[in-house]
Amino acid sequence: MQNLVTSAKIHLYIQTNLLLQIGCLLKILNEGDLLLFEKNLKNLLDNFYNYICDLLLNESASQLESTLRFDYKQKGFSNLKTRPFTIQIATGYTVNLETTYAGIVPDNWKESRYPLSNHWGLISKASIAYIDKVCLSSVIAPSYSTANEQLKHFGINQSTTRVRKLVKDVSIKVQNQEVKLSLKPEENLEGKRVVIALDGGRTRTRKYEGKTNEKGNAIYETPWCEPKMLVINVIDEKGEIDKKHLPIYGTRFSEEDILSLLKEYLSALKINKASQVQILADGAKWIWNNVRPILIDLGVAPDKIIETLDYCHAVSYVHKLVDKLPSKYSEKEKSELKIEFKDKLWNGKSDEIVKKCRNLFKRKSKEVKRWINYLDRHQKRTQYADFKENRLMCGSGIVESGIRRIINLRFKNASTFWKNENVEKLFFFRSTFLSFRWGIFINNLNSA
Repeated sequence: MQNLVTSAKIHLYIQTNLLLQIGCLLKILNEGDLLLFEKNLKNLLDNFYNYICDLLLNESASQLESTLRFDYKQKGFSNLKTRPFTIQIATGYTVNLETTYAGIVPDNWKESRYPLSNHWGLISKASIAYIDKVCLSSVIAPSYSTANEQLKHFGINQSTTRVRKLVKDVSIKVQNQEVKLSLKPEENLEGKRVVIALDGGRTRTRKYEGKTNEKGNAIYETPWCEPKMLVINVIDEKGEIDKKHLPIYGTRFSEEDILSLLKEYLSALKINKASQVQILADGAKWIWNNVRPILIDLGVAPDKIIETLDYCHAVSYVHKLVDKLPSKYSEKEKSELKIEFKDKLWNGKSDEIVKKCRNLFKRKSKEVKRWINYLDRHQKRTQYADFKENRLMCGSGIVESGIRRIINLRFKNASTFWKNENVEKLFFFRSTFLSFRWGIFINNLNSA
């Protein structure tokens, strides 16, 4: 019976609020104002959307009341009472209803005290469709206030404080679920040629150390920190990025955390079934000392692992060495030597560069010794002729591009300072969007 009443209300709304506006809309079109036509139509449909949600959410809440109350009593909830409750939906409109609230909850309960909120998967009294729009705007826009202005432009009205708080609440909700929420069902790397690249970016952080100014206000330090980024990608037989496989980005501040995240992703993706795994990085020892052991521990055969030092990074050391040659070498000689060394490096003959440099420098400074030893230590990782022949990557552009787009363009802005724990969560949202996994994330969040 209630369903019939609701249907009748919807039918009446259509007749009195939508159909009567057709003439006005047509008149606007005939006058040539397509923009005004579309704006008015959108407002009409948004209002209709809000009306439908108002009716059906309230009706559903009423129908679910006894079932949820019984279910939660069985789970150990008590002192159940009816309270007003609000839900913010995709348009930004707030639906008011009444539902069960648990006054006493089981120990260690961290979810909402409203059973209906848990049943519908709400976060901070917001629907997933509303969260989708707010969080997405927040990672695309350069600031929360700009994100809020963007949302307002599209008819979603709320305060910047609400935007910031909702993003924070969602980030807390998804904490430690990054891998689960980022991947498609049954996604794996079986039979794929996989490239893993790691590097570091720059973000200015905010640290409070108990200091205050003369007015008694807290002051903070703003040190630069290096968030570490991982990229997991797939290449085809030609050595080009496989567009059918979405990239994966991950960012953490500590080496231990980024390696732990990498291992979790690789385990979930069944990296042991990949046909080949290439590791791309610069000279950071923490990468070379840890990634290969992680792969072997996950069951990847050692002969399937190829380690590659970023070519541009290797070239920079060649340039440093030539620039440090004694003054008896002319600029022309140095220029010719750079060309010779780059050619040798590109053809996998870094051992010849090392040998020649040891002869060129009769008295080696600590720097020169370190640079020569660097090239010597990475000889196996600079076999670029072999890498090219086997259609493998020679440079770490995939991770450098990720750092620029994910970290630098949003979190390295002038006069922007972040708390480590806050920005680390936002890295995940932006990584998900820029890896084209946002839709996967929202669907997984809805079913989490």
